[in-house]
Amino acid sequence: MLKALLDKAKENNKINQQVKSAETATLITYIFYGLFILQVAEMLPKGFVESTDFLFDSITRELEHSK
Repeated sequence: MLKALLDKAKENNKINQQVKSAETATLITYIFYGLFILQVAEMLPKGFVESTDFLFDSITRELEHSK
């Protein structure tokens, strides 16, 4: 599903064309899966989930199409 979203964003020139959709989708999935496991194991600070905007912002910046 994430790969399809990345492919569509590439088609619409929303992200850099050099982004490898399959590898990027896998990496993003692993990152958030790892965070989920840490949260379930109560290994993250209580306020961490509310402050994850920095992850989305940095991923967005990296994927955006260079102008």
